[in-house]
Amino acid sequence: MQAGKKWNIGFTLVVSILLSSPISSIAANSQTPSWIIPDNVRIVQQDHTDGVKSFPSISAAVTSLGTPTSRSLIKIMPGTYTDNVTLPNNIDLVGSGEEGTIITSTSGTVLTTSTGSNTVEKLTITSTGNYEAVDIPANGTATLRNTVINVSTTGYNPAIYAHAGTALNFINSKLVQNGNIESLGMELQGNSFIMENCTVTGTLSVGSPFVIDSGVTDMKIINSSFDLKYTGTGSVTAFGASSTTKLLVSNSRIVIDNGTGGRFSGLTIKSECEIRDSYIEVKGGNALAQSAIDVNSGNLNLINSTVVSGYDGIRNGSKVTVANSNVSATANGIAGSQDLTVTNSVVSGGTAGITKTTGESFKIGNSQLIGGYTGAETGIDKVFNCYDAVFASVPSP
Repeated sequence: MQAGKKWNIGFTLVVSILLSSPISSIAANSQTPSWIIPDNVRIVQQDHTDGVKSFPSISAAVTSLGTPTSRSLIKIMPGTYTDNVTLPNNIDLVGSGEEGTIITSTSGTVLTTSTGSNTVEKLTITSTGNYEAVDIPANGTATLRNTVINVSTTGYNPAIYAHAGTALNFINSKLVQNGNIESLGMELQGNSFIMENCTVTGTLSVGSPFVIDSGVTDMKIINSSFDLKYTGTGSVTAFGASSTTKLLVSNSRIVIDNGTGGRFSGLTIKSECEIRDSYIEVKGGNALAQSAIDVNSGNLNLINSTVVSGYDGIRNGSKVTVANSNVSATANGIAGSQDLTVTNSVVSGGTAGITKTTGESFKIGNSQLIGGYTGAETGIDKVFNCYDAVFASVPSP
């Protein structure tokens, strides 16, 4: 074989290996020549940029890609970038890790996604002042994965605002609300919201962690935890699901600390809700404190879960089913359900385990009922095979 042919084959092999490597490997060298970087990829870094495929700002990299018709990627190297980023459809952002890549802004929304589809991962978005960290326009689909949303806002703008018709996927991520702030964590107006393997922490004086509007029809919280403290005295809700929202909470932990004067409830449900393998607690609060779960006019299935409340455990509801669960409250364990069924569970209340009024009904079987029941009607309400705190039999009405 001729020497020239050998060199040509070797050169082709090296280029093929480079181009087939993950973009994180290609970008690891800050002086990577632009001809090695694929046409649908841009690098953002703080030095050694060429203005062709590597740029000092995210917005400049976005502009260079135009409006792509296929998936394109912006790889952001370690550093803090002050920018107001607007993503067209098909452009994804990948940082160098939540601690390594930080995007912030001194004014305005930090990141606005598109009406199409975008994925953002491996970075932190920080918002201060009265500005949103992430804005998802109407009908857009956004996936935030391995991302930290860090907010310390002074106004009521949400950290994440998902407009009508949107789909938001919040995966392996964190929402951190810093300080005693007046803020909404997320305002959800879109069709669907999925949170999986996430944490939400913060201290609020006004506002709710989540506001769920009537456009949200499907909401899932899976393997996630919430640890929130409320320092105000108003009445707010961690999750205010609308009458159209079908809510699933699975294998998750929601803890609300009301301090001494707060009236922060856990979940308000107006449609269908299933809570399974989860822990929900609302601590403290004043004499008018809210319930851990306010079923309002909706239906609740509570399965293999624990509910603890400084006031009522579960309140209201068209139909409430409790199975293999533990409900414990300072006031009433369960109050005001129109159609209540409890099996293989423990229900405890300082005032009453279960309380009801005329027109409501309950059926309690194979359970421990601590605090008894009030308002029961003979022939309507039924208790069978149940016992109290000292394991004495609880009679049926």
